[in-house]
Amino acid sequence: VVAAGVAFAGGLFVSHQLRLPLIKSGICLVIGALAVWTGAKLWYQLAWWVSSGQPISNPDFGWFSAGGGSLYGGLILGILIAGTVARMLRVDMARLADASSVSFLLGVAVVRLGCWQVGCCFGVPTELPWGVKPDIGQPAWFFQIASNPFNAVQAPHRIHPTQLYELGAALFTGMVASVSLIRKLPAGVAASLAGASFTIARWLILPFRQYDLGGEFERSTYQVLYPLLILVF
Repeated sequence: VVAAGVAFAGGLFVSHQLRLPLIKSGICLVIGALAVWTGAKLWYQLAWWVSSGQPISNPDFGWFSAGGGSLYGGLILGILIAGTVARMLRVDMARLADASSVSFLLGVAVVRLGCWQVGCCFGVPTELPWGVKPDIGQPAWFFQIASNPFNAVQAPHRIHPTQLYELGAALFTGMVASVSLIRKLPAGVAASLAGASFTIARWLILPFRQYDLGGEFERSTYQVLYPLLILVF
């Protein structure tokens, strides 16, 4: 909820700075946000079903829960739906994309901060000095026990803090987009730079992310999807 509020308020503010029609831009952002949520849930549900052969039964990953979503599933559907609405309302799609890119990445940073707090979206085990030990009771600890029951009597293994990796990537690419807007580069450049650079960062982080049963489908899909999206951006 906080991330959505940050993304919407930021998008509306930048839209105003770019002299886009405020009400029409707000409509596009609201509908786009709903599409992002729907796409994120659909992708995750599909990934789980393909990997396990059955729907998700855990209520923590349900349609109206905070957990269980795929960022790029939401991003792709959000772009398609928001772009369609912008065209119908005759809003400059390139400038709206520029306005949305900064706020979307701020929203991603807020989401990953929340992931860090609760311990989801964690990384694979590592011996590197910046590896972190998950707290007992966090998802990474349960995953380690599920992988090897003997881990229950041992201290949790260090893991990559992939939530912080992605938080840093979101802030950096958001800064890139902001600088592009400040320098008044042609419409659409800020969104393209943000999309390409953040996707590259996600691609680099991918090997260090621990995926659950449904996530293995995501991993294999992202290995193909990321390079294609980089070319599109």
